[in-house]
Amino acid sequence: GYERGAFTDARQNKPGLFQLADRGMIFLDEIGLLPQSLQAKLLKVVEDRRVRRLGGTQSQIVDTWIIAATNEDLAAATRARRFRADLYHRLAALTLRMPPLRERAADILLLAERSLGRFSTQYGLPKKMLAADAKAAIMSHPWPGNVRELINLIERVVLLSDDRIVTAGLLELSSCLQPNGSLP
Repeated sequence: GYERGAFTDARQNKPGLFQLADRGMIFLDEIGLLPQSLQAKLLKVVEDRRVRRLGGTQSQIVDTWIIAATNEDLAAATRARRFRADLYHRLAALTLRMPPLRERAADILLLAERSLGRFSTQYGLPKKMLAADAKAAIMSHPWPGNVRELINLIERVVLLSDDRIVTAGLLELSSCLQPNGSLP
């Protein structure tokens, strides 16, 4: 957040995300990508439970539960000194490992079919169904982008295809991978 006059276009006070989350929860996505300079600032907020707006002179107490997510191995990043150990230990009070989509085969088709229905309804389009070859392609794909990749793929197919039966060809899964299965 910032105070009025903190910079040229700061015409009024604006609360920061921690202030908005006061007495609630804040979700910090991809915490493993946070630069070291910001890790130090986050650590100070976590330890002191106080924030100060840009241009401000007074700190405000915040009571916020922090949920952080990352696909980075933070323990390894800590050992490699890419992530602050003190911040890691503050955030790792309770750690849940969510296996990647490729390790949850039972969920893949469920998510794909549910997303087909949801996006069809959302965009007012006829409901689509997955053909057998599409199901096989979805099940054999490694899903390096995880659930986000699957959801975006299904949304694209719903929006760009007039066909009510989604085939493997419509999914175009092989076109986004290199021969070794990695992203270009």
